[in-house]
Amino acid sequence: TAISRPFLQSLAGRAGETAFLAALDGTDALLLDVAEASNPLRVALGPGTRLPLHCTAQGKVFLAWNENMMRQISRSQPIAYTPHTHTAPEQLQADVAATRERGYAIEDGEHRIGLRALAAPIPDAEGRVRYAIGVVGMFRRVQSEEFTTAAHLAIEASRAIAASLQRRP
Repeated sequence: TAISRPFLQSLAGRAGETAFLAALDGTDALLLDVAEASNPLRVALGPGTRLPLHCTAQGKVFLAWNENMMRQISRSQPIAYTPHTHTAPEQLQADVAATRERGYAIEDGEHRIGLRALAAPIPDAEGRVRYAIGVVGMFRRVQSEEFTTAAHLAIEASRAIAASLQRRP
């Protein structure tokens, strides 16, 4: 988290929403670090928060770049947290395919009504994705300019962190 902290703070400030760093931990996404924006209406999440994989942006990143985890989740009975939660295997497969194609994951009110999030993968030197960085907030729509800008900022941060990790001895 020492490497990612400046990127996380910059992401929160530039996107104007809460930014997070998450790791794959078993069958959950685990928040390792959180940076809140100065926005008075912000999402409060703390490090140590565990989130499901099938209906969060962080989790979808891990499913998209981990076929074994995707098979495991598809065989389970995912919980519907909201009416928007995708629980059917074909819905999850479509989410994973879209995530890989666009290079980041989208959550549109699937875990909590009214919240929208996005997350980008942080690959290690071998190309494995065990970390994700992103933003969560009360964006009006996932098609909004603010959301698109936040996605570009998250991808920029993920690439910068991945480059920093690869330069480490």
